[in-house]
Amino acid sequence: MELIYLFLIVFVIFYLKNRVRQKSSPETNIQQVGEIEGDGDFEQEVVGESNYQKDLRQILKRLGSRRVCKALLYLEDENKYDSQAVCVFVDKRRVGYLSRVDAREFRKDLKAKGIVSGGYSCNAKLFGGTKEKPSIGVWLDIRK
Repeated sequence: MELIYLFLIVFVIFYLKNRVRQKSSPETNIQQVGEIEGDGDFEQEVVGESNYQKDLRQILKRLGSRRVCKALLYLEDENKYDSQAVCVFVDKRRVGYLSRVDAREFRKDLKAKGIVSGGYSCNAKLFGGTKEKPSIGVWLDIRK
């Protein structure tokens, strides 16, 4: 009986901890403050997608054959590994990041316009997810 109570207590703590983490995550609190125009070339690569393949498969399933969608680029100042990180979200799901070099260039361009925080939407295109190329990649339509 004590084992059952212990199991229930651990389960409740785990559940509540995850609920708090979900509520405070940037995915649920991002405010779009601008839109980035592109030229239709989708030349900006997103990195780290291998960590988000499960979410990308669900997004690709929803998109079907379209493969083009809206992405949100979030200036992730609170990132513990890189305070200059730029995170990429699709359907409120994290799908990757701009590379370190590209993130700094992106932030420099925004700062020149007087913008230093928030989320910015742009068009994105998903590639792969097929038998020939099972992993899914994301490219953004941002003028360089």
